[in-house]
Amino acid sequence: MNITLLDADTREIIRVVDCPKSPNYVAAVIEFVTTMGAAIARAVPHEQPDEWTVELKIPVEVRRAYTLLPGDRVCFMAKAGSHEHEASGIYQFKRHHSYVIFDDGGGEWEVQSMWQMKKL
Repeated sequence: MNITLLDADTREIIRVVDCPKSPNYVAAVIEFVTTMGAAIARAVPHEQPDEWTVELKIPVEVRRAYTLLPGDRVCFMAKAGSHEHEASGIYQFKRHHSYVIFDDGGGEWEVQSMWQMKKL
């Protein structure tokens, strides 16, 4: 079961949840939604029977906590090929549909959603 959690206001992907076929996938999604303080606006099935998009209404307080200003320190998952690790850096600016971060070593990274970063 693949569930895409989508911000209903900005249309950004918050997270893609890949759940095995088990009855507790709904509980995992609901737990994530309630920890964010969000409400489910609607759930849309895809053409595949085991794929859904769940649109979330995010409260203003949560959105402010995740909204970044240039110069904010953040941590994010850096992916290079098949390797993935958590990195920290400084958020710089938004370029088209991605967010640019300079890591502590001077490298430039782009993430696709503000929900993939966490303020430090």
